Amino acid sequence: MKLSIAFNSTLFLLALNSPVNAAVLYSNLDTSNSFDTSSAWGNTYSNAMEFTPIASGAIISADLALSFSTSFAPYTATISLYSSANSGAGPDILLESTTVNVTNPFGSDTLTSVSFSGLSTLISGQFYWLKAYDSNGGQLWNFNNIGVQGYFSQNDQSFSNYTLGAFRINGTTTVPEPSSIILLALGLGSILVTSTKRRT
Repeated sequence: MKLSIAFNSTLFLLALNSPVNAAVLYSNLDTSNSFDTSSAWGNTYSNAMEFTPIASGAIISADLALSFSTSFAPYTATISLYSSANSGAGPDILLESTTVNVTNPFGSDTLTSVSFSGLSTLISGQFYWLKAYDSNGGQLWNFNNIGVQGYFSQNDQSFSNYTLGAFRINGTTTVPEPSSIILLALGLGSILVTSTKRRT
């Protein structure tokens, strides 16, 4: 009996040990990861962009086309991730927040990268918002250059069908290997057989 339990446990552990792959969960950057360096939302305190992930996974970082106006200094931005029940409803439930120093002057083609904890899981097809806040009011968020439009919010006022600021959401996805699926099936089958024998 102990041997059977140990065998079943081993099979399950092996089956659950699926590889974790890096993945882009959302992006409106072009194929060379570029954006519009001549147009942006701002100068303002906050901008938020709605997006829908193309894949499910844990968010680990984001790359945003944030910059500062020449009449302002570099600033520290608070980057927040929200979920939303419906499209266009605006940022709803705060999932995670972090800060990043924005040092790119307007016209720069460099993205601002920010790290997340990896504990927030995004679901493909659901609605989320990425919000950048700057207490100095000098924030600029450059447009994407591939024509992606949607809902965005500026200083907590929502608008629709406008060009979105450029950004990319990076995450990890877990993809079961065929061998893991086979091991999982063996483990379930073994438990079923063991359970049947114990009842008889």
